[in-house]
Amino acid sequence: MVAISSFFKALGSLSRADMMRLMLLSAALTFGGMLALSGITTWALTATTFFQTGWLDTVVDVLGGLAAFIIPMLLFPAFMPLVAGFFEDRIISIVETNDYPGTPAPQERPFLPELMQDLKFVAISLTLNVLLLPLYLIPLVGQAVFVLLNGYLMGREFFTIAAGRHMGKAEANTYRKANRITALVGGMAIAGISLIPVVNLLVPFVGIVLMVHVYHGLKRRTA
Repeated sequence: MVAISSFFKALGSLSRADMMRLMLLSAALTFGGMLALSGITTWALTATTFFQTGWLDTVVDVLGGLAAFIIPMLLFPAFMPLVAGFFEDRIISIVETNDYPGTPAPQERPFLPELMQDLKFVAISLTLNVLLLPLYLIPLVGQAVFVLLNGYLMGREFFTIAAGRHMGKAEANTYRKANRITALVGGMAIAGISLIPVVNLLVPFVGIVLMVHVYHGLKRRTA
């Protein structure tokens, strides 16, 4: 299956020296974003008085401290493509130069429409994840729902980033729909990684690399 073979190819790409600097920069930016989201969550929970009884409100504050760690990890996938946008062209260029020489030059992509597309994804993904947040707290069921939902969302977005470099976003989305299972499996792998502490800092980077291999794997299969 293309998604599985692409995952192992992505691991090979990540081990290259020319990728390490970008990977560290991406991880640092992701970490900063998660810290900011954690800070906002902490402030929102501690600034709100849920009970008039002092000890009950203290318990809520303690639970809020735990939530400030868990909630950003569950909601941050919504922001992953936005983080990836800072590095996507350089990452894709390195992967294609090393693994797919002779790939045609990328299409010119206007900045503003690209940014609006990323912000639209953030809004949709954040809304859906917030609505399902209570469900995420149920062991096993929550993780399964998280991986399915965010696997679909991130698979769609990261695949469109990789394919859109060569065929435009609209055509890339049509191509994704024609290969939706492959894109979903790749997206679920990305979503699964995002649940692993520390490793999840690499998700924006890994997501792009994986989907570049998925896109080219599909193109070669149908060539």
